[in-house]
Amino acid sequence: PTPLPPPHIEKSDRKPEQMKRKASATDGEGKRGAKTGMASSFSSFADAEGRWKADAAVKLNNGVEMPIFGLGMSHNGGGDYVKGIQCSLANGVRHFDTAARYKTERILGETLKPYLENKKVKRSDLFITTKLWPGDAEDVKGAFQSSSEALDLGVDLYLLHWPGVGGKERRKEVWREMELLLENGKVRAIGVSNFIERHLVELEETASVVPAVNQIEANPFQYRKSLVKVCHEMGIQVEGYCPLAKGRVVQSPELAAIAKTQGCTSAQLALRWSLQRNIITIPKSCSESHIKSNVEALTMNPIPGKVMEQIDALDCNLRCTWDPT
Repeated sequence: PTPLPPPHIEKSDRKPEQMKRKASATDGEGKRGAKTGMASSFSSFADAEGRWKADAAVKLNNGVEMPIFGLGMSHNGGGDYVKGIQCSLANGVRHFDTAARYKTERILGETLKPYLENKKVKRSDLFITTKLWPGDAEDVKGAFQSSSEALDLGVDLYLLHWPGVGGKERRKEVWREMELLLENGKVRAIGVSNFIERHLVELEETASVVPAVNQIEANPFQYRKSLVKVCHEMGIQVEGYCPLAKGRVVQSPELAAIAKTQGCTSAQLALRWSLQRNIITIPKSCSESHIKSNVEALTMNPIPGKVMEQIDALDCNLRCTWDPT
C-alpha cells in the first residue's frame, strides 16, 4: 500500500497503576489471562453432524460471544448494501463487519435501525465490528466517536485496522487509547487487524489487554498457519476477510474438482474450510442468491480431514490486499 504519513499521537498522562487491568473471572492472570491455551474450537458448539446455526458464536478471551459467520462490508463497489444487509438478516446472519475506511458504517446503522425499532431483531443478538484507520489515530477517542455516531447503534468490537501507525512505540500508544475505550465501557471488545507475529509480540510487551481478535486475509490461497497458531495459542481469535480471494476461489479448477466430490460449490467449500480451521468468516456480498448460498456453508456436511489437507496445500501466499510484512 501507499505508506501513510505517521500520525501524531499525544502521550497520555495516565498513572502507572492505570496500566494494570483488573483481573476478572475469565482472566485471573491479568493481561496474560487469555494465554491459558488454544482459542475455542468451533467444533465444540456444532451439532452432532458438525453443523452450525447462522448465529453460532465463539467466546472471545474476555467472555464476549462473537458470531463465527458474518457479512463483510468493505468498500461499496456499486453493490446494494441495503439489500445485502436485509438478505443477511433474513438468512439468520447477525454479525456485520464495517470500518470508517469503508464508508459503510452509516448505511449499516440506517438499515438495521428499523429492524430494532420494530423489534424484528434485538440489539443483543447483533454483533457490530468497526475499525480505527491509522490516518485517524491522532485522535482515537474522536475517531471512535465518529464511527459510533455514524452507526448510531453501538459498537461490539473495535479493531486497529492496520499496524502502520508510525512504528512500534506508536502502536503501543494507540493500543493504550483503545484499551481506555474498553475500560470506559465504550466497546465490548478490542482487537487488531492485519497484525503478524512480530506485531503481536511487540504489543504484548506493554499491553494491559490481550487483543480479542486479529482479523487477517485468510482463504485457501493465503493461509498463514504459523500466524493462526500463534494467535490461537495467545487466546486471540482469528477472523478472516477475503475468504473467497476476491473471486479467485470460484475461478480455481482445483477447488472446483474438490467441491464436486463434496457436493457443494467452490465458494461453499472455501467458506466451510475457513470455519473448520476455527477462523471467523465474513464473506462480502450484496447478492441474495450468493448470501443464501454462503450461509449454507454452515450446514453442509463437514469436510473430511484428508480433504482439508488437500485444500491447505493450495496455499501459495497469494495476496488479494495489502501485505503487512
